Amino acid sequence: MTAHLTIDNLAKRYASTTALDEVSFEVEPGELKVLLGPSGSGKSTVLKAVAGLISPTRGRVLVRGKDITDIPIHRRNIGLVMQGYSLFPHMTAYENVAFPLRTPMHRCGQRDLHERVVRMFELTGLAGLESQRPAELSGGQQQRVALARALVFSPEVLLLDEPLAALDRELRERMQEEIRRIHRTLGMTIIYVTHDQSEAMKVADRIVVLNRGRVAQEGSAVQLYESPIDEFVAHFLGGANFVTGTVTSIRNGHLNVEVGDVELRVPSVDGLRPETQVTLMVRPERVQVGVPDAGSNHLPGTVVDSTYLGSALQTIVSLSDGTVWKSNVTPARSRVQAGAPTHLHWRIEDTRVLAAQQTPTNTPLEASNEP
Repeated sequence: MTAHLTIDNLAKRYASTTALDEVSFEVEPGELKVLLGPSGSGKSTVLKAVAGLISPTRGRVLVRGKDITDIPIHRRNIGLVMQGYSLFPHMTAYENVAFPLRTPMHRCGQRDLHERVVRMFELTGLAGLESQRPAELSGGQQQRVALARALVFSPEVLLLDEPLAALDRELRERMQEEIRRIHRTLGMTIIYVTHDQSEAMKVADRIVVLNRGRVAQEGSAVQLYESPIDEFVAHFLGGANFVTGTVTSIRNGHLNVEVGDVELRVPSVDGLRPETQVTLMVRPERVQVGVPDAGSNHLPGTVVDSTYLGSALQTIVSLSDGTVWKSNVTPARSRVQAGAPTHLHWRIEDTRVLAAQQTPTNTPLEASNEP
């Protein structure tokens, strides 16, 4: 199958700053692909290059195999929704949505225009608000108008740049569901930019994680969460605990890893040999606090804090080397007391081996972040 959209070795430099460094990925027909990363990772720069808002230093953008890198923005047939929506304040919601159909590239007859606009109002749940101006609409309604305007001319690709960032949490979650529904209804190819990992995991078919202008890893939400390639991806796709150790032996399909005075068993990884230093990762929701289960991995530590979060009890534990771990599990009837000695324990198969020669970055400051 030919990719609908291809980003081919895209690079962008601004004076001495490299915004993109040989970024490549493909978007299949009808796929919703999320670009995820922190500020400055290059995700919005990719979107602007696809839209035609900037020219790449090198590399290509192809739609259905056709190179559109040098085609002007008004001839690309690309839909774009920016964070600020950019609605015309003097126009009604109907006039805003109809605007693209009155431009030379998409101009159509009045009857066709009206039918398309009405369909978009029905699809986005805006029916009855046609005569309202942006100032009279809520943030969620304005977002829907911007989305309807970007869809009304049936673009080749729809680009969404942090479209829900200005909304409150409850409305943002509802709009995530709406975007998934609209995507399923239309089967449109979409690139969605966000820095919110939970949002990315909720809306995406696949996710491209960007870091410092490069692709760090690409995959489904499950692949990235369960098998991150490195510490950066592990951190960015949810909370993570890290510890370094040295491989001592390989037995029965497992690696034995020495961490201080404790030996941990972890799933075997091709290419790792004894004396290799590795970084191990365990997700907080897989870590229990208390008496270790027989056959599980465990590390001794001291309780720093315990906080009830409703759906989980978050326990902060300091290991003997000062590394801080988190446990987020179903709340117990009683919390462990700060200062008490304890053990962290988890299943062997819940341990992930990351790249060799990395240093864990858990600190008390990071442990205070949201779970």
